[in-house]
Amino acid sequence: MQKLALKILLLLLIIIAINQLVFSFIKLPFSWGNLYEKEYCLEKDAPNYNTILVGSSRIYRQVNPALFDSLNNQVGCHTSTFNYGIDGMTIPEAYYQFGNILKTPNLKAKYIIIELCDVDTFASINLHTVSKKYYYSSEAWWNSISTIVHSNYSAYRIVIACGIHTLNFFESLLNFNLLTGILKFNGNQHYFASLKCDNSFSPLNINDTSSIFYHLRSDFLKNSRQLKEMENYNNELFESLEAKREILYVNKPYLLLLQQMIEQGSKRSVKVIFLMPPRLQKIHCQNVLAVYNMIPPQNRIELANPKKYEAFYTFKYSFDLGHVNVEGSTLFTNNLVEQFQKINQP
Repeated sequence: MQKLALKILLLLLIIIAINQLVFSFIKLPFSWGNLYEKEYCLEKDAPNYNTILVGSSRIYRQVNPALFDSLNNQVGCHTSTFNYGIDGMTIPEAYYQFGNILKTPNLKAKYIIIELCDVDTFASINLHTVSKKYYYSSEAWWNSISTIVHSNYSAYRIVIACGIHTLNFFESLLNFNLLTGILKFNGNQHYFASLKCDNSFSPLNINDTSSIFYHLRSDFLKNSRQLKEMENYNNELFESLEAKREILYVNKPYLLLLQQMIEQGSKRSVKVIFLMPPRLQKIHCQNVLAVYNMIPPQNRIELANPKKYEAFYTFKYSFDLGHVNVEGSTLFTNNLVEQFQKINQP
């Protein structure tokens, strides 16, 4: 039995080694597996941008770069902004994208604003997908495991999530299901060459029934009282923190990642600013809030406190439970500009 196990292990190592050797000859852009258009357009006009926005759909769908720049330029705080938001981005991918964005040739970045992403427990719908695997290295695996283990999730959810991330890591080592994605990507080169690049902002319109988020809006309309519940528990968390009635648990591995990003940016004369967005579910707000509170004040912006930003928690500005609509994106951008200017005086 022991000899059989050793033979299986040896065979697995040989397969991994051959696999890695074969794929080492395939050179791909860093973001090839998830919205490569962002990388293509950023590199194409890199010298024109001094501010980059990084994050999930909370950035991609809610921050208008044109409005952001217009309001900043009015007060002499010159920005030229590119929205590098990608739907579904989480901690390990944000860290990966950030490191590669810093290496973009001819980039003149002065500011990089990064959403404080959720601690990902990996929804089953994302299993085996290229978009959740292309960036997966041993570092990404460790970032995922360490942040989840030190999160506020239940023990059951932590165990399941760590198992899924480990499966994902081994699939990436074996390049499982990646070849099809690579062939599809390489077949789209003519499409990328014809791209008309802009600042990559795509708000959520309540009348757009073709939106990939529209099923979330339908669920929201059936149970819109969830928004009030979200406002109430977020308000309780902020009040507890401010009154120091309850010390939220600080996710130290997550905080260390953020500190590393600030340091990496500083070495390239880039100011890294972390943004805590509104409309976080309770468990995600618990995971993020204490970490946010430990970031130096000059490197953080918060738009989540219902007492300060009550409008974000109203039906008028809602697309679904987690996102604002087109009008809400204008409000979001205005408030972001206000806080950005406070920590970046001209």
